[in-house]
Amino acid sequence: MGSPWIWLVSVAFAALLARGAARRGGNPVLWGGLGFFFGPLPLPFLLLVPVRRPGRAYSADSSGGSGKTSR
Repeated sequence: MGSPWIWLVSVAFAALLARGAARRGGNPVLWGGLGFFFGPLPLPFLLLVPVRRPGRAYSADSSGGSGKTSR
């Protein structure tokens, strides 16, 4: 069954990563699961993922991905 401390730490990291992902625009279920199973290891990856803002898509350039420039 495992030590209660292991379960407590796993749940704590799951909650921490899920909350962090939700605040940064990521999938909280995915990051919570990663936090539960891998503990602190996914934390640096969450911090390196760019923050998503509502209504903004990511593209390689600022033209909106159409490849055409407006004048």
